[in-house]
Parts: sequence; C-alpha cells; structure tokens
Amino acid sequence: MKKAALILLILVNSSLCIHAQGLITKWSDKIELHNSKDGFFSYFLGENDDYLYAYFKKKGVGERKKIVAFDKKTMKRRFAAEVIGYPSNSKESKKFKGLDYYKTIIYDDVIYAFFEAEDQNSNSLLVKSFSPELKVVDGMKVITSQPKRRQRKNKEADIFVLGNKKTGKVFIGVEKETKPKTNVNLEYKVLNSDFSVSESNEITLPIKYKGTTWLTGSSDALSSSYELGDDGNVHIRTKIVLDKEQRKENKRKMSKEDYWNSLSYPMLSLLNLTSGKLISTPVKMDGKSLFSLYKMVTKDKTRLFGYYSDLSKDKKGADVHGIFYAVLSEDYKIRDVVFSNFNKKLMKELFKGDRDDKDGGRKAGCCLIGKKGSTHANDETMNSDYIIEQAIEGDNGSVYLFTTKMNNYSVTTCSTDANGN
Repeated sequence: MKKAALILLILVNSSLCIHAQGLITKWSDKIELHNSKDGFFSYFLGENDDYLYAYFKKKGVGERKKIVAFDKKTMKRRFAAEVIGYPSNSKESKKFKGLDYYKTIIYDDVIYAFFEAEDQNSNSLLVKSFSPELKVVDGMKVITSQPKRRQRKNKEADIFVLGNKKTGKVFIGVEKETKPKTNVNLEYKVLNSDFSVSESNEITLPIKYKGTTWLTGSSDALSSSYELGDDGNVHIRTKIVLDKEQRKENKRKMSKEDYWNSLSYPMLSLLNLTSGKLISTPVKMDGKSLFSLYKMVTKDKTRLFGYYSDLSKDKKGADVHGIFYAVLSEDYKIRDVVFSNFNKKLMKELFKGDRDDKDGGRKAGCCLIGKKGSTHANDETMNSDYIIEQAIEGDNGSVYLFTTKMNNYSVTTCSTDANGN
C-alpha cells in the first residue's frame, strides 16, 4: 500500500515557507478491454500531444508483446504495433538471438522501441522507431554491443537508455566492465532521429567498484542513477560509501556525531554532452544529516530539496526536523542553502483526517531509558519513511513536493475440503 502527502514550499526573501496542501484526485471512466484482441494490459508507456500509449502482453507459444495507442480525449483504441513474438516479428527474432523488449521513449513526432539481445559472447541493445500512429519508420538496428564479463570477479557491463521530451535527445549509456577497486567508466552516445550519432565519449565516474565478497555476492547493477535533464545535460547521482581505511581515518579525527554522518553521502555530477566534461560535488552539510534528496532540473537552474536531521537535537541523525532547499550553480557548487523547521501546527495540518498517521504518526518510547511515547507533531518531526518522489513548479516560485511511504504486506488464504485436503 502506498500513501501520499503533498507539501507546498514557497521561497520568500531567502526563507522557506512550508504549507500543508490538500490533494484532490479525479479518476477517468472505466475502460473495458478484451484480452483476445491485444492481450493483457501491463502498464502505460507514456503520451504525446494526441495519444496515450500502453503495453500489452499475450501468452501462448512464447510471449507476444504489443504497443497500443488510445485517443487522449476519448480513450478509444486507435492504433497498435506488434513489437515482439508475433509472425510479423519472426525475421527479427531469427536474426537477433534472445531478443526481448526493453524500453519505450515517446516524443511528439516519433516513438523509439528498444530491445535487448543476448548470445554466448555479448549483450546488445537494439532500437526500432515508429510514427505516432505506430507505423514503422526505421527498422531494427543494433546500437551497441558489449562483450560478456571476462572475469567473474568483475562488474559486468551495464547498458541503459535515457530520454527527455523537451530536448528530443536519446542518450545511450554503458557502464563498462570494471575490475574491483577501480573506477567505473561510462561510455555514451547521443542518437539522432535516424539512429546516427551526434555525440560520443567515455568518462571516468567518481566511484570505485568494491568487488564481491562471500557475504554480499556480486553487484552488476548500475553504480549511479542518471537523468537526462531539460538543460540538455546528464545529471548523475552516486552514493559514496567510505571504505575501511577511510572510516578508520575519520573515526580518529572526527567527533562521534560527525563520524556517523560521514560514512555515506550522495555525490552529484553533471555531464555536459557538448563539451564531454564531468564535474562533481559532494552533498554534505555540517551538523545536518540529509534524507530523501530530490534534484529538480529545469532549463535555467538546478534545485535541491530534501529532509534534514539536526544533529544538535538528535545525535544519531534519525529524526527528520525539516526541509532544506539549495541551488546548484553553473560550476556545480551548492549555493543559497535554506533550512526550514517543521512545527507542531504544520504536522497537525498535514496529517489532518489521517486515521493511520494522526498528528504525523506515533513515535515509540523506551522503558529502559524512561522515554515516553509521543507523536511526530508533538516532537515537531516527520516520519522519515516518507520519500520525496516528485517536485512540480507552481506559480510565484512555489514548488509542490509529492511524498509517499510504502507499506508492503502479503495475505495468505488457506482452505480445506470435506476430506481435510
């Protein structure tokens, strides 16, 4: 179950005003679909000016996959494209072994469908383009192929794709195969609409692959998260975790509170696709522990939002005492930092009518140290389980932060017949 809260931020004269904000949703009419026609609905892929696109699957002899376009105003089915597993795709499936659907990027004038293929020696990324009406524009083509891992202890090469509707660019990235205790290299190219390449380069990221242990096993996931911003640059976030020697050095020269706060922190990097240069900055604040960092990239600036814990109030840095705001300058330095504390009135208003988390939710006490239970509102804190998922710019410099928390649970139902089976 996912729960949402909406917070409104207004920046006035270098101070941050926080307001609780009501959230009203309106659902569309029910749409009935027949599985016999397109298969089973999986999820929505995205939209352009005229159509909303969805992904459908149909099982049988192999899995068949289809993209279906719906009119945005009437939600009537308009067009469909068979992308994998159908007789119309048989030549592609025979030519590229282990072919599977990967990702779709939707722009107003073109739709890119990306595929993965795998053989004994390599992993490949392929692309095929469609018109908004789902007619094939350019046939399937291999964009990049990466050899499989040469040594078991290495991090395997990882391919990913980014898009941005405002820039119209498609970014293809590859974190190259990496040996333990060496920095990860990123190889990239930017595609034109005809699949030709406009920019390409290889850079070194500010993170080392730690390698594998019998306890943690191997890690072939991406080392960082990536976003192709409205400014035409790639914004990279990397979690830096200190190694044993660095922890030992910090423990020797830091206070206990600063030491615990130094063990890991986010590193933000900007990759300029025109110059090929990478600049990075660590996100650390003296006396504060930061949570749920959200980066909002617009054409003219990059802003940071997140929660913070005041280490003078909570030495462990577990309680969330407020929201911080900052701007990343053109040289990627953190500027104009503003901290704004939560208060009792705000927490009560934000969770007004919430039966599960009244006054922000309960905070457990501890009989061993004589600490009584309380609520987040009374302590002027917020439950750190709420994650900032999205920020939307409003009028007059206001920003809406959408925060959610997830509770995962399972239900098992058992029954018996008359014979006890």
